[in-house]
Amino acid sequence: METYYYNVVETSEQGEPGLLSPLPAKSVVDLDAQGFADMILRQRTDPASRSDPLPARIVVTVWLGEPDLLAGQEPDAVAEWPDRSELVTEEE
Repeated sequence: METYYYNVVETSEQGEPGLLSPLPAKSVVDLDAQGFADMILRQRTDPASRSDPLPARIVVTVWLGEPDLLAGQEPDAVAEWPDRSELVTEEE
């Protein structure tokens, strides 16, 4: 079992980001960091589990252990929706 800290940022259609919690939440799970980030993202993108409409963008950031955000500690995993690699740009 690993102890992860994570936060979720949901960006509205108007481009306004919203942090779901001011401090990272803590969870203990039997997954690797990326698997945990993907699990949280799946939960946040499931319309059946939401009382509000899906935002334009969701980013889940995960740290193994308590992060030192003031020191700019890099996350151990990040999951985004929609997946940036699947988006087609005007240049392509």
